[in-house]
Amino acid sequence: MPSKKKSPPSQSTLFRTAKLFGMAASVASQEITTRIGEKFGKSDPVKKLKKQMNQAHELVSALSELKGAAMKAGQWLGIEAADLLPPEVVSVLRQLHDQGSSLPIEQVQKIINRELGLDKAGQLQELSVEPIGSASIGQVHRAKLNGQDVAVKVQFPGIAKAIESDLKVLRRISESFLALSQRKVSLKAVFAEMRDTLLQEANYELEASLLTEYGQLAKTNSAWRVPTVYSDFCSPRVLTMSYESGTRLSDWLASNPSPQDLAYYSEKFLDLYFTEFFEWGVVQTDPNFANFLIRTDTRQIVLLDFGAIRRYSEDFRRLYFQVMICIHDQQFDKAYEKGIELGWIDRRESKEAKALFIEMLSQSSRPFDFKQMPFDFTDERFLNETRASTIKLVKQLKYTAPPHSLIFLHRKLGGIYFILKSMKAKIDLRPYIEKIRARYS
Repeated sequence: MPSKKKSPPSQSTLFRTAKLFGMAASVASQEITTRIGEKFGKSDPVKKLKKQMNQAHELVSALSELKGAAMKAGQWLGIEAADLLPPEVVSVLRQLHDQGSSLPIEQVQKIINRELGLDKAGQLQELSVEPIGSASIGQVHRAKLNGQDVAVKVQFPGIAKAIESDLKVLRRISESFLALSQRKVSLKAVFAEMRDTLLQEANYELEASLLTEYGQLAKTNSAWRVPTVYSDFCSPRVLTMSYESGTRLSDWLASNPSPQDLAYYSEKFLDLYFTEFFEWGVVQTDPNFANFLIRTDTRQIVLLDFGAIRRYSEDFRRLYFQVMICIHDQQFDKAYEKGIELGWIDRRESKEAKALFIEMLSQSSRPFDFKQMPFDFTDERFLNETRASTIKLVKQLKYTAPPHSLIFLHRKLGGIYFILKSMKAKIDLRPYIEKIRARYS
């Protein structure tokens, strides 16, 4: 079956800005039309949902074409704003993980030649015509280097330069959407954290260094497999690493794996997140399913894409886990004070907000209630009640900005939770809380 013609993402800042504002105008126009209908009692829930779906498809189409920071922001919206949008719309936004245009092989080869020089570029043989993977800021091709299979990640031209302008426009659009939904939420910290992460992801030499560091840490567990970097064949816009085989996580889940395999891999995923945050303070914060392969022959999880690694200091982790312990021990005043120290809540908030803050922490800590072991990750009641308590808290807050230190950490935590939910995991979490208590009590 012939492949569809693919066009590269635009490098023009003017074009990208116009495209984003055009998308915003179209979506806002549909939203205003819906609100007018509601005002005059002509609102139809089915038509309203259809319009929301159309809005989401417009968003996905525009962001897929632009890629880069714009597409990353859309991916974030599909995860972080899930509580504010209908599930049907969220499912459309999450298609951003799996689609988008790509560069033709001729342009890929030119980038490699320019970045590595003709001599080194010539040593990369049998470069695949089609990419074996494509993401928001680059695509990956298979090749051979000295007879070894390698993966070569190539960054889209102009992506790094477009980060600042893309995020400025998207922040304005996002705040307009929030105004239409009558929510007064500051997104300044969110976009500042996203900016830092995107600038880091756009530097492939830095990613190569992070990948090497992470690979050394991951050697402590044979269940985790990390690619090897070929540093002489890396540049700020080209990253060459060992090619790692395996089945995409989504495909493996669809293959109806045995209950024993589901239990085994679910524990390995949970161990991975716990070790990253609790032991190392080095967390790969992108939970995209495409970043994980399952290798059943060696009983391993292959980990991919290390551009979004974030570091968390010992002081931050100590306070974070002490909040958990205080909630677990029902020492709510101490949990509240530590929450203030972490910037999770402002001391000026009302007594009602303080009570809702404790309620939210208590609800979200339910997985560590010893009476509920093993914890069932498919428990929809837990998810619904946690979401409800979070929304109640956010509506009550007047002074507290979104805690930027948690944005990407909890993005990863939420992704791991969703993976475990997909695996129908039931895990006794007592050993984890006991390790936390032993270190931080």
